[in-house]
Amino acid sequence: MAPLFYTLRLLSLLLFAAVIAAALCFSPQADPWALALAGLGGFVVALAYLRHAGLALAAALAPFPGILWFGNSAYALIVAFSLLATGAYADALLKDEDAPIALAKPFPALAGALFFAIFWSLHVAVQLQSLLATAAATVLFLPALVLAVPIDEEAVARGNRRRETMLRFFAFAARIAEPRWSLALAGAGLVLAVLGYFQITNQPPLFDWLAAPVVGVIILALTRDGRAAFAATAAAALVLLFTGGVGGTLMLFLLFALTLGRAAALWRRRGDAQTLAWTRAMEGCGAGIAFAGLAAMIAAVPRGGPLAALHAGIGLAAALLLFPAFAGALHALVPRRGAIKELYRV
Repeated sequence: MAPLFYTLRLLSLLLFAAVIAAALCFSPQADPWALALAGLGGFVVALAYLRHAGLALAAALAPFPGILWFGNSAYALIVAFSLLATGAYADALLKDEDAPIALAKPFPALAGALFFAIFWSLHVAVQLQSLLATAAATVLFLPALVLAVPIDEEAVARGNRRRETMLRFFAFAARIAEPRWSLALAGAGLVLAVLGYFQITNQPPLFDWLAAPVVGVIILALTRDGRAAFAATAAAALVLLFTGGVGGTLMLFLLFALTLGRAAALWRRRGDAQTLAWTRAMEGCGAGIAFAGLAAMIAAVPRGGPLAALHAGIGLAAALLLFPAFAGALHALVPRRGAIKELYRV
C-alpha cells in the first residue's frame, strides 16, 4: 500500500499545482490584493500556532484552488477548518498517534457547517457554489500538502514547546467547564441576551431565529448530547442577536462548536465524567479553535472590513466561551442519572 499511497499523494500535489496555474491564467481575480492579504493573514496566524512554516503554508494554501475559481467568500470559514485539521495532525505527531486519522477529525464538523449552509440556501441566497467548491478543494488537497511537509527533530522540539505552552494556558481556560464558572458565565450570557434584546434595534428577521434550533439539531445529531444541543441553540441565538441575522458567522460558530462538542462526547464515551470530559476537550481543542477563529477574523477583513472581523470574533467567543458554559450549567442543573451514580461512587 505504501507505493500506491505515495503515488496518490504525488498525483494530488501535481493536480493542486495544475489547478492553481490554470486559475492564474484563465480566471482573473477581481481584487487580487484582497485575496493575497487574506492568504497572508491566514499564513501568519497558522505560523504563530503551528511554529512550522511548511505546515502553516499548507493550511493557508489548501483552499486556494476553490477560491481562485469560485470566489473568496468562503475563505475565512475554510481556512479556519484547514488550521483545525493541520493542528490536529501536528498534535498527533507529537503524541505518537495516528496522524492521518487525526487530520480527518475536523471533517465531520465541516460537514455539519456545510449541511447547515445547504439547508439555509433553501430560504435565502447563499454563495453555496463557492463554499462547496472551496471545501471540496481543501478536503482533497490538504492531506497531500500536509503529508508532503517534512518534520525534523527541531520541528518536533518546537512543536512540543508550543504544545506545552498552549496546554498551560488552556488548562486555566478549561475551568469554564467547572460548575461554578459555567453557571456564572451562563448567567452573564443570559443577562447579555436580555440587554441585547431590548437595546439592539437591528434584530434578525423573525424567520432567521429558526436557524438556532437547526444548529441545535445538527449538534445533537453529531454529538448525541441533548444538553450540548440545547446549549448550542442558546449560543446560536446570541450570535444571531449580535450579528443581525444568519450569515457566515453562524457557520463559523457551528464549525467550532461541533469540534469542541465532539471532542467532549468522545471523552465521555471513554468513561470520563461530564465535567472532566469538557475540561479535556477545552484543553485539547481550545488552542486550535482560538487560532482558527483568529485566522478567520484576519482573513475576513480584506473582503468585509472590520465589521466582518467583529462578526467572526462573535462566533469564536460564542463557541469557545458561551457554548461550554451553557453546556456545563445544564449538566450541573440537570445532571444525568449516570452522573449522580458516579458522584456517589467517588
